[in-house]
Amino acid sequence: MKTLFRSLLAGVSLVLFSVSAQAVLLYDFQWTGTLKITGFSLAGLQNPDANIFTTKFEWTLNPGSTTFVGTPNGSPTTTTGVFDVTGVGPGLLPIGIATEVGGFLSANGLTGNFAALPTVTSPPAPGTPSTLLLDDFPFNSNITFTSIMSTPTSLIYELTETPLGAPGITTLAAVFNSLDGSVSPPPDGVIERPFTLSAQVTQLALPQVPAPVVFPMLLFGIMGLYLSSRKSAENPA
Repeated sequence: MKTLFRSLLAGVSLVLFSVSAQAVLLYDFQWTGTLKITGFSLAGLQNPDANIFTTKFEWTLNPGSTTFVGTPNGSPTTTTGVFDVTGVGPGLLPIGIATEVGGFLSANGLTGNFAALPTVTSPPAPGTPSTLLLDDFPFNSNITFTSIMSTPTSLIYELTETPLGAPGITTLAAVFNSLDGSVSPPPDGVIERPFTLSAQVTQLALPQVPAPVVFPMLLFGIMGLYLSSRKSAENPA
């Protein structure tokens, strides 16, 4: 009976607390289309503010692309997937940037499949963390989102890169400049490539507390087993 009693307690504990370890889908990006990057040019081409570290990203999505944007609950997230720019290959930007894009969309009221939503233009949400540290080699800088717009077939945002100054480490702006003109010379301040993005972001589910009525039921059940075990011990067969 003691074994049964302990097994019941262990089972109840697992039921009550195993939910906290479950991962649930937070964001899902299944995109194909064209990515246009401007604002990085040293010569001022397509760069109205003449700041090479303020860059504009324009994602034009092909029909069939889907986006799911959930609501962050503050728990840790995990990002998996592949981002591949034609002619450049995967890895131009860390796949983890999908977490920041999804979080920024959610903070500005874009949830669900944004392809079904009307056009939205938003400044950064006050108090919302929107800075991504690019610490993967060969980058060493911070990226901060400064504005975002969406239409049923596109997503446009601006970001500002802050180099951290480590010697021998390059920046995104330097990479973009090196790519400019590599497909259609001369350099014109525009990088425009087909791309494929397949990314999922999951977050840990918050612990779920059972309804109050469940606790008395569990208590009475455990007490019943305890009393039964004592009675059996006092009156052995």
